[in-house]
Amino acid sequence: MASLYFVPSRKMCPTSMPRNSSSEAPQLGHRSPSTTLRMSADEREYLFALVQHRPAPPTQTRTETVSPSIKRMLDALAVPAILLTARWDVIAWNSIAIKVIRDYSALPPGQRNLLRILLVEDEAYRQNAELYESTARRLLAKFRVDYSQAPGDPAFEELIADLGVSCPIFNRLWGLAEVVGTHEAIVTHPRAGMMFEHSSYVPEGSPKQRLIIFTPCNDASVAKVREAIAETKPSGRRSSAHVN
Repeated sequence: MASLYFVPSRKMCPTSMPRNSSSEAPQLGHRSPSTTLRMSADEREYLFALVQHRPAPPTQTRTETVSPSIKRMLDALAVPAILLTARWDVIAWNSIAIKVIRDYSALPPGQRNLLRILLVEDEAYRQNAELYESTARRLLAKFRVDYSQAPGDPAFEELIADLGVSCPIFNRLWGLAEVVGTHEAIVTHPRAGMMFEHSSYVPEGSPKQRLIIFTPCNDASVAKVREAIAETKPSGRRSSAHVN
């Protein structure tokens, strides 16, 4: 049986390996070593760190599988929470999020993109022009960062083309250079009338997913969330997850 251990030879050491910052190098024909060797995501990251002293280039794969541990964590949280892909498609949520934010299960799978929901679909945000403007600027500042990390991803390009047709404020703001690296913010939800602090976390083993937690940050919002929890308990509803 072939050994499962990989020992880099002298020819593959970083001091003798030519670097190519624009693609997966070294190339074996037209295929990268990580593809040829069928490496896992962790093995691919290790190869680039060992050979080129840099992170592996981003891939175009959209991770939409929700692990059992994330589902259990969503169930256990006492505040609203959702799980996003890198493109901001909502793929999991808990029952409190359904009660106080929106019922994502009522939307067709192809219409669960959070950016499109907030800028186009949810009319509550457009009722207040000042809130809508500030929300759009905040969202797009973060989305620009996520878009920059997925060069050439057709799923991102499709979403941007769609928003360019359907969303005037997107057309006006998308070309700006405003960027922010996190989802963290204090936001008033226009329909629920609650104030939440958003915080974002990357689940271990799923670097292209983002867990967004909505923590109520004033007494009135805390009370409403507690009411929502009390209303969901009798029915026995647990978190709902969807894989596109």
